[in-house]
Amino acid sequence: MIVLLMGVCGCGKSTIGQELAQQLSWSYVDADDYHTESNKLKMSSGIPLTDEDRLPWLLGLHRIIRRWIESSESGILGCSALKKTYRDILVYGDTSADRLHPPDHDKSKDASIVIVYLKGTEELLQARMSARKNHFMPSSLLQSQLETVEPPQGENSITVDIDKSVKDIVTEIISQLDIK
Repeated sequence: MIVLLMGVCGCGKSTIGQELAQQLSWSYVDADDYHTESNKLKMSSGIPLTDEDRLPWLLGLHRIIRRWIESSESGILGCSALKKTYRDILVYGDTSADRLHPPDHDKSKDASIVIVYLKGTEELLQARMSARKNHFMPSSLLQSQLETVEPPQGENSITVDIDKSVKDIVTEIISQLDIK
């Protein structure tokens, strides 16, 4: 199983992803570690990334997911994945309708990817962003992400409210994923 932890900045993707990975003994990848220096510089300057900025980054993360699937390894990817098109790139490697579901596409592999949407109120997210130290993403970009985020619909997903402890969030995720 592959878990894609998604949500806006400040929702706890890194903290929750690391704790979830530790409890499950799975691999964890933080998508922030794969941003180019130019993307980090842009964001740290308060400039939102464009779709063109994100594409090479998303395709690189897709390759990580495919490696996990091909090696039958479980893994957790913490990634904002704000739009459905971004999640399609992560899962399928492309957004064009012709390539998303080619005739020989093995849909059983898609079912092994579960999107976990970490959802919180703007006030909670702002408080968490303000408390962060040494992160390239300024709290000024939170509003842009809130305006951009497309909660999963019609996708293999669960939504978890982040207004609780990390332990309780991880317990809820494991319970909803029905992982023993």
